[in-house]
Amino acid sequence: MVIGSDERKEVENIRERPFSSIGYIDVTYQNGSKSGGTGVLIAPDMVLSAAHVFYTKGTNGEKLTATHVYFTPGKYLENGEEKSICGGSWGKKFRIPNNWINKYDSDYDWAIMDISDKLGNTCGYEGIRWRKDLNVYKGAKVITSG
Repeated sequence: MVIGSDERKEVENIRERPFSSIGYIDVTYQNGSKSGGTGVLIAPDMVLSAAHVFYTKGTNGEKLTATHVYFTPGKYLENGEEKSICGGSWGKKFRIPNNWINKYDSDYDWAIMDISDKLGNTCGYEGIRWRKDLNVYKGAKVITSG
């Protein structure tokens, strides 16, 4: 549901970066329930996503941890069939901050996942940079996707 004006635009060419590096994460939790989220390749075999994709609360408040994770960059539909511009890969390991696991602190809702294949060598990847001074981003225009 979109509240207010909808200024979203359909991506015209998912084969171009950064869109080729953005993908869908299919998740199965330990109780068999399924969910999903968005991630972006930040290295040939590493994905940045939200911690709540991998570790969340179930409908009864129980803690759910992802047990099977599959990442598909450049995923699209063609004649009702799901396809990808460069395949997909199983998640091997994910890292989540303790402040998310213990407190569900939204300041720590991020995760890094290692994947089995170096999809970034085919799809491209965005890299990542850390800045101590976040003021450099004040007033910056941000475009989100995923």
